[in-house]
Amino acid sequence: ATEADGISYLAGIRYLHRSGTTLIVEHYHANAGLRRSEFRDYLAYVASAASEPTVADDGLTPSRSRFAMRDYLYLKLSHPEPFGWLYASISAATIVNLADGSVSLLPQLSYEPFTDSQIILWPAISLGGEESESGSRQFLARLEMWARFYF
Repeated sequence: ATEADGISYLAGIRYLHRSGTTLIVEHYHANAGLRRSEFRDYLAYVASAASEPTVADDGLTPSRSRFAMRDYLYLKLSHPEPFGWLYASISAATIVNLADGSVSLLPQLSYEPFTDSQIILWPAISLGGEESESGSRQFLARLEMWARFYF
């Protein structure tokens, strides 16, 4: 493991409208993340390691963060009980990589059929060029369905 000098921070604001609609805007920065050119080197490293398994780890592996690069903008708009659907909420979020312009779109529908339970339908769509963080993902679209029960 390698160490990186610097700081990480998350700064944001939240606005709650009287209708219950919430807007969240956040900026995330991590000095340990990769720069755009370093991320391209990382993608080249992964491609060569896939074709030549004997390639040694030369420190190009990004930090163990959910995000590989340095700067992101997060936007989320959510609203409870859309269209009069009781116990449901709907939201749309996006994560923008500020270095390469790639985007993850994350709409979500949540339903709470009874106390201490939740069902979530959560598609995700990644947009960006092949050398961008979102565009280089193994799956450019996915659909998750979660069922949560609290005891």
